[in-house]
Amino acid sequence: MVLEYMGVGDLFQYNSDFSMLSNQQVSLGAALHKAKIEVNEEGTKAAAATVLFSFRSSRPAEPAQFVCNHPFIYMLYDKIQRAVLFAGIFRRPH
Repeated sequence: MVLEYMGVGDLFQYNSDFSMLSNQQVSLGAALHKAKIEVNEEGTKAAAATVLFSFRSSRPAEPAQFVCNHPFIYMLYDKIQRAVLFAGIFRRPH
């Protein structure tokens, strides 16, 4: 129900296109996921269930300013494993 509320209800349709995720025909019947993502000057921390992922990268001398003033979709992607680790939708800017 949460995913449908977020506007991604099409994922649950039998004819959904997951060709970018799998070479086989797959469909999604149900999903339950709880995740938290924290982004600050030190890096990014993301956790789901009992798993904690930490990502750090070298920072430039001046931190980049990131203004969240409109909805957007985000993903944390592992280039080596070629896998999406987390994905979300930012819907309501303050």
